[in-house]
Amino acid sequence: MSARELSIMCDACKLPVDDEEGYVWIDYGEINRYKTAFRAWEKETGTEPVPGRKVRSLMDVCNGPERVRWQAHHKACDPDVGAGSYTIEAERLRTWADLAEWTAQLMGLRWLSGTDWSDVLRSAAHGTGLRVTPVAPPTLNA
Repeated sequence: MSARELSIMCDACKLPVDDEEGYVWIDYGEINRYKTAFRAWEKETGTEPVPGRKVRSLMDVCNGPERVRWQAHHKACDPDVGAGSYTIEAERLRTWADLAEWTAQLMGLRWLSGTDWSDVLRSAAHGTGLRVTPVAPPTLNA
């Protein structure tokens, strides 16, 4: 096993999640609610015609539906154990390579853009992650 580079932090108790103790997850019901809200928002806001693209005002974009939040929990702390969810077990998300591989896999799912996965990635890269956080301060060459 490679050295642990990332830790999963429980949203409920704020303690690290050890292997086989928990996961990072997202609720399918919330994803479906987002899709419905997004379609309604698209109808309501309309678009300004610009050749080759759809354009919305910045205000419309800012007032769009809120993306679905990825969560991290110990099994014992999970507030909705019975929820239908997409789950990544903690032991499968321990290195930067794991995070890159999961991101590549998630990018194939149509619903990913309706989630805050980009926030999970960005906060991990900056060392400010509350769900996925680096063990040692990262070096970001952006």
